[in-house]
Amino acid sequence: MTRRLVASYLLVSLVVLLILEIPLAIFYHELERKGLVTNAERDAVVLASYFRDAELSGRADELPVIDDYAQDTGSRVLILNRGGVSLVDTARQPGGNFSTRPEIQAAVSGKRASGFRESETIGTELMYAAVPITTYGEVTGVLRLTLDAEVVNSRIRRFWLGLVIIALLILAALALIGFTVARSATGPIKRLQTSAARFGRGDFHALEEPDPDAPEEVRELTRSMNAMGRQLEQLIERHRSFVADASHQLRTPLTALRLRLENTEAGLEDEQLRLELEAAIEETIRLSNLVGDLLRLARNEEPPPLSTVELSSLATERVNTWGAMAEGRVELILNRPAGPYPVKCMAVEGAVEQVLDNLLDNALHAAAASGRDDSRITVEVKAGPHVHQLIVTDEGPGLTEEQKQRVTDRFWRADQSRAGTGLGLAVVAALVEASSGDLVFEDNPDGRGLRVVTSWQAEDTATLSRPA
Repeated sequence: MTRRLVASYLLVSLVVLLILEIPLAIFYHELERKGLVTNAERDAVVLASYFRDAELSGRADELPVIDDYAQDTGSRVLILNRGGVSLVDTARQPGGNFSTRPEIQAAVSGKRASGFRESETIGTELMYAAVPITTYGEVTGVLRLTLDAEVVNSRIRRFWLGLVIIALLILAALALIGFTVARSATGPIKRLQTSAARFGRGDFHALEEPDPDAPEEVRELTRSMNAMGRQLEQLIERHRSFVADASHQLRTPLTALRLRLENTEAGLEDEQLRLELEAAIEETIRLSNLVGDLLRLARNEEPPPLSTVELSSLATERVNTWGAMAEGRVELILNRPAGPYPVKCMAVEGAVEQVLDNLLDNALHAAAASGRDDSRITVEVKAGPHVHQLIVTDEGPGLTEEQKQRVTDRFWRADQSRAGTGLGLAVVAALVEASSGDLVFEDNPDGRGLRVVTSWQAEDTATLSRPA
């Protein structure tokens, strides 16, 4: 935004300078050329009068003043008779016939002629001034001054260059002033943007105070955003507290209800009633799991501090635990980096264990749904220089692209016939996000199945850059 403001200042300033300087340069150009022609015509009249007086006094062949004038001004002075033949030429080329020149014809007819024209003889632009020489009212000759127009053109170019340099200096000064002014206006807005980004991450604790140097509109906007942040923090805290309290309060009566149903089931002899009670107990268990998932989800939505965990050891522990449950149904494989170097990452306390438990639980159900006897689940730990990956791959039915987009939605399940709360992967997504990680669902590159890639920020890039 600062660059845009400075660019707008410079654009407006450039337009103003162009509006002012272009007419000034054009006016100076015309003024210089007109002034040169006027001075040349005046000098031509004076020199013509001098020549006429010298001719009348019999000294027409001694004209040092004309030679001095030609040397001082760089002009060429011609004195011609009525036929256009030169009598005196300061270029030392007498005898030339100039009768075809339009200014000579005009002067012979008794008129003064001056201006600029292209010379076909020397191939350049000339300034000329031709005046008649009259004796007793009769035109007896013509005096013509010519000067290379480059003399005045170079002077005009220097003036244009001066205007350009002045414009550049003005633009540089305006750029510096504009940058200072823009920074004073955009600085508070950038701080406000930082606060808004922090709000977007769910951090409402460290709110920005209004900048006393900012414009009143920005200060008012900052105060409004701070008030909004405080209200959002209160609303979210009340929401979390309600979900956590409700979940916690529901666990006790649900546990008691389940115990009562199980005790009642033990004393029943009627098979039909026993089946009904078993179904009721299953629904109670499902409701208890739902309450537990809601409680974990509410806790995970809070931004807890990160701690250092070791991925390889945690993956080994959880694979060993789930291996007993998978025995006989599916082969559980662990691939981890070799060597003594630990794979340490930053994560919410208990996040990696919960993520692995949920992913392995889903993978086991997917393996059962595949109907294969040789189905495998692979847990892989990959160490990287900045990010570590924990990958769980199954050989189940997999997910469609649409299902991958919805798989972390709360209460959504790909298989509606399967028992569950639909919150497991929502909990996984919340834990990974709270740990500043990344969660990606991909197709199994080896064929049928799903590959879930979780990424975790490395604790120490120096140790993690070593080869595994």
